[in-house]
Amino acid sequence: TAVDASQVLKIPAPAVLQAMGGHSVIRGVTEAYGACFHQCVISAVPPASDWPSDLRIPLTDYEELVMSLPVEVKEVIGHVAIGQLEYSTLAQKLSSRPAERALSAEVVSHLREEI
Repeated sequence: TAVDASQVLKIPAPAVLQAMGGHSVIRGVTEAYGACFHQCVISAVPPASDWPSDLRIPLTDYEELVMSLPVEVKEVIGHVAIGQLEYSTLAQKLSSRPAERALSAEVVSHLREEI
């Protein structure tokens, strides 16, 4: 039984590659995410994990997958997330640029500690 409504988006792989042609950062993040996702699919075998199904592939929740990405990719995602603060209500509370820089430095410092 479905819990939430959802939609399926089908995007042809050649169209994705063409769209990413001039965007090396986006291409790098997408390739790393895809490689990690693929590794989760091929690793999802008992007894270490459940078999993948049409509804769930073990360890592919966003949070789990992002944690398995290379540190450089996590830095990119972190910087993009911080950039989005400009459009949030939290940004109004952190309206000074020094606060944003401090937060960015904290994110990078934390990610580098994982190495």
